[in-house]
Amino acid sequence: LLKFIERPWFLPLVLIGTAVDCFILVFPADPIMFSLVWLKPKRWIFYSIAFAIGTAVGAGAFDIAFDTMGFHSLELSIRSLISPDSFQKMEEFFKNYGTWALGLIAFGPFPIQPMVLIASISKVPTAVMFSSVLGGRFLKNLVLCWLGSHAPDTLKKLIGQNKR
Repeated sequence: LLKFIERPWFLPLVLIGTAVDCFILVFPADPIMFSLVWLKPKRWIFYSIAFAIGTAVGAGAFDIAFDTMGFHSLELSIRSLISPDSFQKMEEFFKNYGTWALGLIAFGPFPIQPMVLIASISKVPTAVMFSSVLGGRFLKNLVLCWLGSHAPDTLKKLIGQNKR
């Protein structure tokens, strides 16, 4: 990571990976973000914004792909697993609380992919999904990056005090 962090292609590649994570669920965005903050602690605000944008773009792209390509077989299989009454309640929930629910999930420690999928099936507008995920992830990343940027100094102080 240290070898590539200054290369102009590195951060865009990482952010593309963060966006694609909404589709494939295997990109370790948070550990990479932590590593970047530990290597460049003064850039913690920049990384929190950049990774939030990458995740929000991925959520929006997933929603657009879902709407454009249809993914009808996926939607039908999910609808077949959920009773029609429950599915109607889920759609109603997203109409009433979708923005806040997506934002809270994006802020929390849980993967956002299931919620993005359910929101797409429930026809939550792409702009709403993008802004909710952006807001939630930005706040989460802001907290995590701040902690990551201050952890090395705090650990040095703790270790230094224990040696005395």
